[in-house]
Amino acid sequence: FRTLNMVTPTLRVEDCSIALLPRNHEKNRCMDVLPPDRCLPFLITIDGESSNYINAALMDSYKQPSAFIVTQHPLPNTVKDFWRLVLDYHCTSIVMLNDVDPAQLCP
Repeated sequence: FRTLNMVTPTLRVEDCSIALLPRNHEKNRCMDVLPPDRCLPFLITIDGESSNYINAALMDSYKQPSAFIVTQHPLPNTVKDFWRLVLDYHCTSIVMLNDVDPAQLCP
């Protein structure tokens, strides 16, 4: 992991300006885990007054740019945004990589 940390670019506050907008604060589970602007998947399907922001990032695979989307598990107020993301980007698989009690995932 030392080598990985050495070659990984450092993220600066100004790289996450969209996530830091006041209207998006309540959509971020943790203010120290923010997506950089250059990697944001914008929500296409607009739902009422909701913005097109979701705390997520497009990630490249070995062969394809923007092949994956990584995101936080939804907050009660972002469940609709999560499913909009799945729909808008035609996601066929969802993999959860955090250690959470499944009972906590049902809003």
